[in-house]
Amino acid sequence: MTRITIQHIRDVWHFGEKKRAARNRRKREDFWCFKAQGHATGAPEVCGGVSALLCTLAIWLEQGPGPWSPVIRMKPGETTVSFIGGREAGIAARVTETGLRAIAEAYPGAVEVRETGRRGRRPLQ
Repeated sequence: MTRITIQHIRDVWHFGEKKRAARNRRKREDFWCFKAQGHATGAPEVCGGVSALLCTLAIWLEQGPGPWSPVIRMKPGETTVSFIGGREAGIAARVTETGLRAIAEAYPGAVEVRETGRRGRRPLQ
């Protein structure tokens, strides 16, 4: 079974890219972390779909228009993509989340999606 955890914390205060120039300007953006662990044995299309979504998000964050500085870790059986971003990055995160939910709905025995945040863990409906 593939277990996916999505962490979303709204309105995280942080300094922007140019700390010295904007020392007193702080940004309020969202923190996102997508973590997939395990393999959906017997369902290679599930592993392929989850991997494709997370890899697409990682590539977009690295090559996209914003300074999101993602932290990406990919190894067999475990992938983590985390970043702090504003509106555009949030849209990309929501698209990825929607795709992961659709896979979990279509293959309930192979994928489990959970969400964490300030209010604790709860299964996505």
